[in-house]
Amino acid sequence: FLPLFALVAVIKLIFSPAMAILLGTAAGFPAVTEQLLLLEAAVPSGALAAVLASRYGCNTTLAGWMVVGTYLACMVTIPLVFFVLPV
Repeated sequence: FLPLFALVAVIKLIFSPAMAILLGTAAGFPAVTEQLLLLEAAVPSGALAAVLASRYGCNTTLAGWMVVGTYLACMVTIPLVFFVLPV
């Protein structure tokens, strides 16, 4: 469980914001738009993921822990992403 969570958290909370800022800069967006794009990319997984896992017969326990875990991890990663990435 822990290696899968670590992979999901790194992709969702670190890689996704980095790609968003890279693409936003390449597209020439204004600074405010880049900041909004960065914030949107850095937010944790939504609670709807656990509901959809239940609806379609997937592992609801894992989906629930992924949602809770990314919410807890984003308390660290969102400020870190805004501090590290050049916006």
